[in-house]
Amino acid sequence: MIQRRLLVFTLTVFLMLALAMSGFAGVQSQATTGTIEGTVTDQTGAVLPAADVKVKNVETAVIRSVLTDDRGFFRAPLLPVGRYDI
Repeated sequence: MIQRRLLVFTLTVFLMLALAMSGFAGVQSQATTGTIEGTVTDQTGAVLPAADVKVKNVETAVIRSVLTDDRGFFRAPLLPVGRYDI
């Protein structure tokens, strides 16, 4: 009888912990911004430094401009989540 109560108690605690942990997984924060990055090249594959890259939010039509570095790399951070045209 004591073994059965111990088994029931152990299973109950295990289930409570499992439910609690699954609840915490759903509480993680949701990202509200993102980053678009890439490299600009010409038709021959050569990188384009100081190229003006326009990142346009499709829904809001807001445009952000960034310049490529000397390796042709650009980064547009902290963009609101959405669809973008580059």
